[in-house]
Amino acid sequence: MGLKLAELSSVFEAWEVFCVVMNLKHYLIFCFLTILFISGSLLWVLKKCSCVTEANPEYQRVVSSPQIKSEKQAKSSLVSAHNGSNILVIYTGRWKFLRILLAHVYRELRSNGGILDQVWFVLIRFDATTMSKLKEFIEAANEFEKKLVFSIHDQGYRHGDYTHPYYEIFSHLIRFPSDRFFKFDDDIVYIRPRAFNMLVDKRDNSRCFMHFFNIAGSNWRCSWLHQKKGVYEETNPENLRFQYHPNGYCGWQSPECGELTIRTFLHHYKRSQIDKFCFKDLELLTDRKRFSINAFMLDKNLIDVKAMLDIGKIYSDDEKWWTEAYSARVLHPNCIVGDALVVHFAYNTVIKNMLSQGLLEEFVKIVEDNRASFRIQDALWKLLDF
Repeated sequence: MGLKLAELSSVFEAWEVFCVVMNLKHYLIFCFLTILFISGSLLWVLKKCSCVTEANPEYQRVVSSPQIKSEKQAKSSLVSAHNGSNILVIYTGRWKFLRILLAHVYRELRSNGGILDQVWFVLIRFDATTMSKLKEFIEAANEFEKKLVFSIHDQGYRHGDYTHPYYEIFSHLIRFPSDRFFKFDDDIVYIRPRAFNMLVDKRDNSRCFMHFFNIAGSNWRCSWLHQKKGVYEETNPENLRFQYHPNGYCGWQSPECGELTIRTFLHHYKRSQIDKFCFKDLELLTDRKRFSINAFMLDKNLIDVKAMLDIGKIYSDDEKWWTEAYSARVLHPNCIVGDALVVHFAYNTVIKNMLSQGLLEEFVKIVEDNRASFRIQDALWKLLDF
């Protein structure tokens, strides 16, 4: 079993982990950076005494907000509590999906009875419309929440570089090991109420390495599992079959199968029987096969120094790195948390057909029909184009 973060006994060892994660392997560089780290740490402590500086443009925006009356309140609103904060990281660039997801996410904020404390956006292949609408929503939502909940953390990845934000997360977890992250794609179009709570409550680090949400819609492994549970029996007159393979035609490339997964969810949702997708225990992925990383949790337990040294930096194919290369070098298998249900709309191989069928509008309707449960203020509702 690889060395875990909890076993590190000194600041120097913790910094060495950080250097390994950032792929700094040369000893001389490590020594030089250690000196910089000690110096930088002192400066960081001094800065933290005042939390944020008045030169920070985000500070200036928040302090000028009519919702925040004092300088002290503005400063505290820009600093995470760091006592076990839950942070959702959304990889996004497509407003038509993101606006649906944001409605679900808003319901899961701690202020609305959920457990989410912050939401970070990583903008990938975004356009001007998405950037403009998202910035407008972020500013308004933070003013309603009276603190910095929503923020853009990366906006330089127009060409699909997915790796850099993970290093930011690793660095954060080394400094604040009690925090927890969740990574979502922006086309998660449904979140079962309190799914984040369920995943955290059911996680079991003594049995599992990575913890995945139970993903209805496009996800080959979960679709195969749902098929095994009989979820498609009422909606599959053509008897389409999901193969147990990451690149199986039905689970990955078939427009008909992609459509089947979404129509089946909608069928059960309208009959108040989405529990058919769920299961109480954890599904252990002991075969270590590739798994779609549409929705999963990241915490300090995912930092395994020996495994990272073995495989090196994160691949451009981050899914392969996480679920095949990295996961193959640790003790425990990955797991699906059966009660933590979400819906992933479509793989890029079938998305054109899914959109042409009007299936995305069905998820817009779910939000509109349940507006009260999402607890979204009128101004934010309009900013989400509902």
